[in-house]
Amino acid sequence: MKQNERSAVLSKAAGAGVMIVLSGLLAAGSGPLYKAVAGRNREVSETPVYYAGTYEGTSRGYGGPVTVRLTVSDYAIEDVRISAPEETPEIGKAVAVQLSNEMWRANSFSVDSVSGATMTSNAVKKAVGQCLEQAAREGTEAAKLFEAEFRSEKEARGLPELSEILPSVPDGDYIYRDTADDGSGHFNEIRVTVEKGTLTALSWDAVAMDGSGKREQSLSGQYVMTENGPLWHEQADTLAQYVVENQSTEGVVEGAGVTDALASVSIYPGGFVDAVKKCLMAASGDLSFASLEELLAGAEDGTYSYTSPKKDDSGMSDRIDLTVKDHAIAALVWDSVGEDGTGKRQLSMDGQYQMTEDGPLWYEQADTLAKYVLENQSVEGLSDSEGYATDAVSSVSINISGFINALKGCLSQGNRVS
Repeated sequence: MKQNERSAVLSKAAGAGVMIVLSGLLAAGSGPLYKAVAGRNREVSETPVYYAGTYEGTSRGYGGPVTVRLTVSDYAIEDVRISAPEETPEIGKAVAVQLSNEMWRANSFSVDSVSGATMTSNAVKKAVGQCLEQAAREGTEAAKLFEAEFRSEKEARGLPELSEILPSVPDGDYIYRDTADDGSGHFNEIRVTVEKGTLTALSWDAVAMDGSGKREQSLSGQYVMTENGPLWHEQADTLAQYVVENQSTEGVVEGAGVTDALASVSIYPGGFVDAVKKCLMAASGDLSFASLEELLAGAEDGTYSYTSPKKDDSGMSDRIDLTVKDHAIAALVWDSVGEDGTGKRQLSMDGQYQMTEDGPLWYEQADTLAKYVLENQSVEGLSDSEGYATDAVSSVSINISGFINALKGCLSQGNRVS
């Protein structure tokens, strides 16, 4: 029903102007229609992957908005039309002719950008991606792919910039691997070095479940995107160098191809930006971006221990010890320890740490929280906006934001975050 309603709305909008509907044609700006030559080896699904209809998507090009109207059958892309009135006519024509043909033939928006027109190409691909995300049938592999790519883009926009994260990251080397794949079975993996609040080294890879990565495959010639364009690892290194030189990811997603530094990049950098920010956030002890369920999905069986790099007002750090079995927490203990190793758990058990005269002791409240997590395998709804416990654990009066953050930090070790 949702898709049919979208198609009806688009059909009404089309009545506002003269539209020429021909299979495989695209309109560049207000100029003529450019015909795409049909490929001989077109990929068409054997099972329905789309809700048939016409969809619209918009993204920013080099000069202004680029709008795409995409028509699909149940099985394949049937027609793509581009409106790019602010783009250079020659660029608009080149992008329209080449990308329309390649996307129609590949039945996908994941095609190489047109040389010399990267920004316009990326805008077209992003707009087509928006259309296909709407059109993809729920539960299909196509839907999962589009969902993963757009989730990555939205998350990257919602995460803080590097300038906000870096000051709180201790010196060291850190590794982060996404808990969800990018839609093609690969997981973004980031390695960084931080010194005195500055990002001094950065590398990006996309790793499959078997451990093989696009970087190594690209270096060995097993992963080739185009015959004469830069290889995957070269583009990844260009992005990494840009971020290190600028100490920022601003402009990377929307700006690829705009500056000379990113002109050679045709791969979509949204997942890269997202993973860099998450890596640095995790290094600072902030895992607010991750849900417990996501972390457990990627955690291997074993026993883990984690002490938060952040200290509370009394100079103590949250410490978590837990055991994971079959992607579930089997045992969990929370403590808050000082530099000399003394912890609130033992102090409260010995009567040396008393919060109230008649309320539950610190270790009893800590155990109540641990029991809740063991029973529910979740921390959703456990704390309010100020970090205090909700009615879900009514006997707990201590601030639990440190507990939740440290719990996620401990689980993240199973996801290769160090």
